[in-house]
Amino acid sequence: MLFRDEVKRHLAMIKLYGPLLLRAASRFCRLPPGRLEPLDRAMDLDQLYFAKRAEALGPIFKLICRGRYTTCLVGHDRARELLLAHEDVLPGGTIELRGLFSKGAVRAMSGDDHRKYRQLFIRALQATPLASHEAAIRELILEKLDALTKSRSDGIVSGPELRSCLREMTTAIMLRLLFGLAQDEEEFFKFVENYRRFGPDAPVYNIGPEQATTYVKLEDRVQYLADALRRDPSKRPPSFLKLMVERGELDETAVGNLIYMFEPAHFDLYGLWRWIVKYLVSNTKIIERVKSASGEACRVLCEAIVRETLRLEQSELLYRTTTSDISYQSYLIPKDTILRVCLWEGHKDPKVFPDPFRFCPDRFIGRNYTIEEFAPFGLDKRRCIAGDLVMALSSIFIEILLKRFVVTLAWDGPPKYGAYHWEPNPDFAVAIARIE
Repeated sequence: MLFRDEVKRHLAMIKLYGPLLLRAASRFCRLPPGRLEPLDRAMDLDQLYFAKRAEALGPIFKLICRGRYTTCLVGHDRARELLLAHEDVLPGGTIELRGLFSKGAVRAMSGDDHRKYRQLFIRALQATPLASHEAAIRELILEKLDALTKSRSDGIVSGPELRSCLREMTTAIMLRLLFGLAQDEEEFFKFVENYRRFGPDAPVYNIGPEQATTYVKLEDRVQYLADALRRDPSKRPPSFLKLMVERGELDETAVGNLIYMFEPAHFDLYGLWRWIVKYLVSNTKIIERVKSASGEACRVLCEAIVRETLRLEQSELLYRTTTSDISYQSYLIPKDTILRVCLWEGHKDPKVFPDPFRFCPDRFIGRNYTIEEFAPFGLDKRRCIAGDLVMALSSIFIEILLKRFVVTLAWDGPPKYGAYHWEPNPDFAVAIARIE
């Protein structure tokens, strides 16, 4: 049985490869180097997998990734050049949401639709200043960390406990910013209940019957909040939803993207915070520097810690789908395949970042990197609109964690590939205690 399955996979690769060779030749191009292994588990076991491929094959190479023909590109400068030159035929690779609402995810749109809805969400972000929420956010982070210290008599917090606590924090933060919900409201708990059904452990890959049913319930909750805002907008703080209601721009596509935005936003943020905790407890001198810093110096150091963590982890790749054949540097990037921009590998360039695998926040103090050198939020017009917000929220988290608590490493192990990213070892644990 295993032999027959392997033969079928190889025959499928041959069926795919032959026509692509002919298409490349007709355009006076060639396909990038690299073997098309139909089932390659090594990429989920070795964090250096793509870096090793680039070293062996060059900065442009091909492989089968998650069952799809994929062209990999290492190097921020060449990737930015390619993305900007072919913007309209390289929509973002993302979850298919058109089964829930007609236009689907903004990330996957092109042309006027993409520009229209991207600008809508940029305006919503600008109309939701962090200053309006900072006091409440600080309070909830402190509250959740305080509860964590009391969860175990020995002060040791396991990996799952830490992950759950951080997820609760970012859930409350994002529901507040997106919908104006406070964590003591009945409506808040209804949203959380439905979101935990929609994506129980991480943002879903595919929309199934459970997600479709839950989406309708979330849509009803959003419309309920929107109606309340229309009656009396003064009762809620600034939020994405409030801006869309006030401008009369809450159409089906805006609602759908607003609902789904919570999923990757809260997941990526608590994923980043797990990495931040790991690097901090592994570098106690940095902890002491934050504790002794104040004012602007503390803010600058905290932001440097966030940037260095993003350089080392979490910010891993950009996915693009190709809606047309692209010729680039004599290579064919075929239509209806995947382009993977390898950000993680690009951020390890020793010419830009000497000793690239060492955690060193001082790289980001007193120096500004170009987007061709450091681009954790993207390289082109599709880059994340909330980069500054992520920086600010993460800096607040670091400040509260280190100035109000003592946190030390209890256990660590090699990173593991999770739902979407490489993550700290599932058993990574810390000891945490409140500073009296």
